[in-house]
Amino acid sequence: LNNIKRLSGLAVSKATTFISLDGVVIRDMVGNNASLIGKATPLNVTLFYEDYVRPELLHFDLDVTEETVTLYFTETVDVSTFNVTQLTFLESENGIGDSYSLTNASIAHGDDPTVTVELSAVDLNIIKWKTGIA
Repeated sequence: LNNIKRLSGLAVSKATTFISLDGVVIRDMVGNNASLIGKATPLNVTLFYEDYVRPELLHFDLDVTEETVTLYFTETVDVSTFNVTQLTFLESENGIGDSYSLTNASIAHGDDPTVTVELSAVDLNIIKWKTGIA
């Protein structure tokens, strides 16, 4: 499913969801192959249910040596929508103490459930300086 989600124009609506059967996909109980459905005349989906499930951040890794933050989501995310300034590190789980929101970073690799963020020198130095965070 994550491989399909990486293809931003595929299976996002009924109009973009078709299937073809090339070669032997399945056989009936006596061994007859299912009829082929070629790519030139694919079958349109009958029912299509849109994806309304928001991706959730499961956990993250901060590696100050490698200067990266790796975020692990429940599903493939669109990294072009990543807003680095909304990523805030906190000293405690109740929000008390030091915190720091990133100001500048870049994405190390593309759309995937795992997103690696390369920290800027400024962000990394401030995170290191705020000893309660890292």
